[in-house]
Amino acid sequence: MTNKADLALMNWAYKKSREFARRFASYRGEHTPKHPTFGQGSEALATDQAGPVPVEAEDIHYTEDDNKAVEKYTREFVATAWHAIGTCAMKRRGEGGVVDSKLNVYGTQGLKVADLSICPGNVCANTYSTALVVGEKAALIIAEELAIQNI
Repeated sequence: MTNKADLALMNWAYKKSREFARRFASYRGEHTPKHPTFGQGSEALATDQAGPVPVEAEDIHYTEDDNKAVEKYTREFVATAWHAIGTCAMKRRGEGGVVDSKLNVYGTQGLKVADLSICPGNVCANTYSTALVVGEKAALIIAEELAIQNI
């Protein structure tokens, strides 16, 4: 959460998902321990309200203090549930890349990376399938460099 844009997106997602949930016909209140700590009297204070609000109801108004509470909550409780990819991205070095198109780590000799960390961005697919493709391509690259013919 060091990138302000990421933090802003997570704070927005908290608020928007809360608004969606409040409008579901099956809504039966909030599990208050799983929300930011808002000040007493705040409109944003989580409640165990019995039923949904009308679809056309106004969104909860968040004060500056409420926004700080959401940010604190986001920083303390939000964690990734995804498999991290792209930490050693295959890009040009000047663009922040770590490996070249032959999987060589820039600035080293004899070191390759052949896992999902080479993806330059989100693959928008199952990571298992993508990992298989990366591994197969790595095998071909390494075989070529070792002059192995029968692969």
